Amino acid sequence: MSRPTEIEYQGRTLQGRAMDFHPVKEDWNTYRLEDGTLVKVRVIPSDFVVTEKKNAMGDPLIVVKASTIVACEPKKPEKRNASRSRRK
Repeated sequence: MSRPTEIEYQGRTLQGRAMDFHPVKEDWNTYRLEDGTLVKVRVIPSDFVVTEKKNAMGDPLIVVKASTIVACEPKKPEKRNASRSRRK
């Protein structure tokens, strides 16, 4: 159930409603860096506050408090072909 709250946003105090929520789906975003490192990023929200402020389209400004989890897998070294590494 939502509850009235105040939240700081861009140096101002806004009135809003803290909303209860439950995750429907939480996926990882996965990126490959140019050096071959695989980076996985996941955002875990802890609070959603729907404010009285509206954007240019008339939609409410929703402030999300969240933690970010980052996992990295360095590029695996390439295995050398054994037949090439042996010299006769």
